Amino acid sequence: MLLVLPVLLWLGIWQLDRAAQKQDMFDRFGATTQPAGLNDLINKTPEALRYRRVSLKGRYQPDRQFLLEGFSHEGQPGLHVLTPFLLPGNEIVMINRGWLPETRTRDTSPDLSVGEDVRELNGRVVPYPQAGLRLEAEAATQWPRRVVYPTHQDIADALGVQVHPHMIWLNANEADGFVRAWKPSEFGPARHVGYAVQWFGLAVTLILIYIILQFRRRRE
Repeated sequence: MLLVLPVLLWLGIWQLDRAAQKQDMFDRFGATTQPAGLNDLINKTPEALRYRRVSLKGRYQPDRQFLLEGFSHEGQPGLHVLTPFLLPGNEIVMINRGWLPETRTRDTSPDLSVGEDVRELNGRVVPYPQAGLRLEAEAATQWPRRVVYPTHQDIADALGVQVHPHMIWLNANEADGFVRAWKPSEFGPARHVGYAVQWFGLAVTLILIYIILQFRRRRE
C-alpha cells in the first residue's frame, strides 16, 4: 500500500502536467499574433518561439537539400523535405517544405525542384525534431542527403555554413511545398486527462481494497 499508492498518485499528477503542456502547445499553435521577423529569432531559443508565426525574405538554395526520414502521413511512410533558405547577411535557416511519400528505393531521388528567386515566405518556428535515442548517422556524400533526426549543427556541418537553430514549417498556402498537414501533436490534452483519471481511479481502488481487507481482518 505504502509503496504502490504514491506511485499511482505521481503518475496521475504527471499526466495532468502533460495535459497542461499539451494545452499550452495547442494554444500557441492557435494564437493569431503578428508574424515575427528575422530580428525576432535572434537570441531566442526555438522552444521559446515554438509555433510562432514568422515571415522571412530570402531565396532557396535547392542544390543541397535534406530528406528527413521516419515520418508518416495517413499511415504511409515518407520524408520531410528540408531546404536551405538564404537570408540577408548570408544566414541560413532550414525550411521544412512538407511531407512526400517514400520512394520505391532509397537510391531514387524525388523531384525537389524549387526556384531560386528572391521571395517572402511565411511559416511557423519549430525546434528540430528530437529522437529518444540518437544513433550514429550513415556517411553520405550525395545530394539530396537523407538524415534521421539531425541537429541544426549536423545540418551546418554538412552545408559548411552557420545555420539558425530554428526550423520553419512552411505554411500550407505557400508555393513550392508538399503535404503540410501541420499540427502541434498527434492527440490533445484530453487523452492525458483520461490517463490521469485512470491512475487516480486505481489509487482509489487500492485504498478501498486496503480498507475492506482491514475491516475483514478485524472482524475475524
